[in-house]
Amino acid sequence: MFFKKKKKEEQKEDIIELTELAGFTESGEISHAVEELVVEETIHEIPDTEEPPPPSIDDVLSRLEEAYPKEKDGEETEDNAERGEESTEDKEEEQGFALLDGKEAIYILGDNALAVYLAIRFINSGEKVILIPNKETASTFSNNGVTLVENHNLQKSHHKFDTTFWLKETPKMLIITSEASKINAAITSISRKKVEDVPVVLLTPVRDIQYIKNILGNDIYRAFFDGYLLQRPTQINLYGRAPSITICAKGNEKRNNTVKDYFEKAGFGIKTEKDEIKAFWEYFTVYTACSLISAAYNKNIFDVIKDKDKRDKMIPLISEICLIAKNDGAKIDQEEILKKIYNTPLSYPYPLQVAVAQGKAGDIDMIGSNLISAARKYKITMPETSILLKKIYNIIMA
Repeated sequence: MFFKKKKKEEQKEDIIELTELAGFTESGEISHAVEELVVEETIHEIPDTEEPPPPSIDDVLSRLEEAYPKEKDGEETEDNAERGEESTEDKEEEQGFALLDGKEAIYILGDNALAVYLAIRFINSGEKVILIPNKETASTFSNNGVTLVENHNLQKSHHKFDTTFWLKETPKMLIITSEASKINAAITSISRKKVEDVPVVLLTPVRDIQYIKNILGNDIYRAFFDGYLLQRPTQINLYGRAPSITICAKGNEKRNNTVKDYFEKAGFGIKTEKDEIKAFWEYFTVYTACSLISAAYNKNIFDVIKDKDKRDKMIPLISEICLIAKNDGAKIDQEEILKKIYNTPLSYPYPLQVAVAQGKAGDIDMIGSNLISAARKYKITMPETSILLKKIYNIIMA
């Protein structure tokens, strides 16, 4: 089965729709501005070719006899011995991680900074961890490794990881950190039967997870990372101290404690929240407000806060997002949101700020898709959001 990202025109329509919902009606100008913003994916088509007829059973048996001549009992030719040895090596290479020590593994689906950081923390706590990244990243993770730089104490550590492309065994726990734009395709590497009796923790910030539940089942723990990570090609930077995890508890108390224990053993502070929608919007409001305003002005949040004019623009931006959250059933305390924003590490650049400064779209897709679906549903306009979006588009197109 082939999975494709949205085609260029479909992505373009989403971005235009977001700006129109936000109250920015110059759709013609936006259409021109986002023309180069949307990444055009190469779609691999399967050529229509006529398949040859399958070989007959006699042909198959004949070829097998030629390739593997029968041996007398107790005898083994040199060729067969070599073939047997090669077969064993191939099997070991195919299993790879499974032959390490027979220990149950925590699987992490994703190849972003959060996936790497979680893997390091769990490995350091004595767990066996296997990453499920894309094929391009797998080689880097397993062969070259990744360096973790902890900015608050200037410590560096280099790590290599066991990787696979799909879930081959029942895990101890499955953690999903895949980017929102890739998650629907990513979870097809997971067998529902292999995870139906183990905790599945979703850290991808997606508002609607019904599709994921349809694939993996309803017993999914939503969780949100409260920390500051920045990803570079072979390096992950951690800003600030003591990242924590907010976990949305389920009805199964025993499993709740199991999930909590895994993360606490890895050194994370744990917060629990029963209201999944509230937990999502508390995380998303902070992340979106900081991402948009820092990307629009190419300033870290610390510098934005020092600038009165820009700081004043943050209040209506937060109000617009909180209004959507309220209509979605989540009452968000704006004062608490501001406190979290003010606690951002001084030198931390949000990923979208870094991407836009380089002329890239970054995770605007994740931010935009969540805003689009909610704003469309509740027919809410976002004038302050539209201003920042326009500035971001202009920077990318410059």
